Amino acid sequence: MIASGRKTWPFRYVPKKGGARRRLGLGGFPAVGLAEARERARRCSNQVSDQKDPQGEVQLNREAPTLNELIERYLEEVRLKKN
Repeated sequence: MIASGRKTWPFRYVPKKGGARRRLGLGGFPAVGLAEARERARRCSNQVSDQKDPQGEVQLNREAPTLNELIERYLEEVRLKKN
């Protein structure tokens, strides 16, 4: 349970490549039921077994540029080439 009183399903793991323990939220209860939370945890566990870092991938996706940012960058580069 989070300080706000919400209940969430956590997945805790240590990346195979080393590092500190990590936590990944699998969703909130009751929107995500027990069976679905177990399935999500199984998929995350498989990723960890395959030398992947599920939480790290989530962070990379958040840091990735949005489509609007890519379009702006492209248009700016096109404008610079014309000049």
